Amino acid sequence: MVRRICVLLLFCLGLIPADDARAQTAEEFFKGKTLRFTVVYEPGGTYDLYSRLVIVHLPKHIPGNPAIIVQYMPGAGGMVGTVNLYEKAARDGTQLGMLPRDIAVNQMLHSDGARYDSRRFSWIGRVASYTGVMLVMSRTGVKTAEDLRGSQVVAGSWGNTTDSFVTPTLLNALAGTHFKIVTGYRGAADVDLAIEPPEVPADRVAVLRGALAATLRDPEFLVDAQKQGLEIVPGNGEEVQQVVERTLATPHDLVARVAAIVGAQN
Repeated sequence: MVRRICVLLLFCLGLIPADDARAQTAEEFFKGKTLRFTVVYEPGGTYDLYSRLVIVHLPKHIPGNPAIIVQYMPGAGGMVGTVNLYEKAARDGTQLGMLPRDIAVNQMLHSDGARYDSRRFSWIGRVASYTGVMLVMSRTGVKTAEDLRGSQVVAGSWGNTTDSFVTPTLLNALAGTHFKIVTGYRGAADVDLAIEPPEVPADRVAVLRGALAATLRDPEFLVDAQKQGLEIVPGNGEEVQQVVERTLATPHDLVARVAAIVGAQN
């Protein structure tokens, strides 16, 4: 069984206009609030581990010291939670999320299901850079990349919009491998076992970006991450926004070619 480990963690703000008074300072607004943090994958996976690590340390770096609770919204390879944040989350800074690393790619390849514009999320920053690892059980007899071209290996996937499906599909088409992709898993943990949103006040975006940056420098946070074996490679919201913009600027003919290979509708 092959698994994919997704480690790029993108933080964004949610959507939908707020009724609060815009004259409030960010500190006044956040004081006494309870923020909702959406995880778009099943509990127990890499995204969940990083999410829970961050929310333990993030509140003390936000002026007003709000509380943060986790909301799990898995489904369709992270698409359910992502679309929910885009369409229904409050555009006031009270709803945060850790979204899939391939959010912009899915926007191009799966426009039927990706009912969002990833450029419109208010990106707060990045916790870690992406490292993709495909692990093959020793009982398969596969020891080298060349072995993958001569035998069929089962690859577990949690949705055709995720890299757990796209990567082996592309390898089959372009590198001559013979992965048999089995979908239907709820997330990476199950396989192992077998945001610029409009209308968010700019000062709140700036505060949350600063809070995340401070969290990622926090010695207690770094010690906690090290204990859990979680690598931290910080990036600010502007960098994430640029990655989204560059991805969505991919030439249409190349997007169409990839879409044809993975069976996407764009």
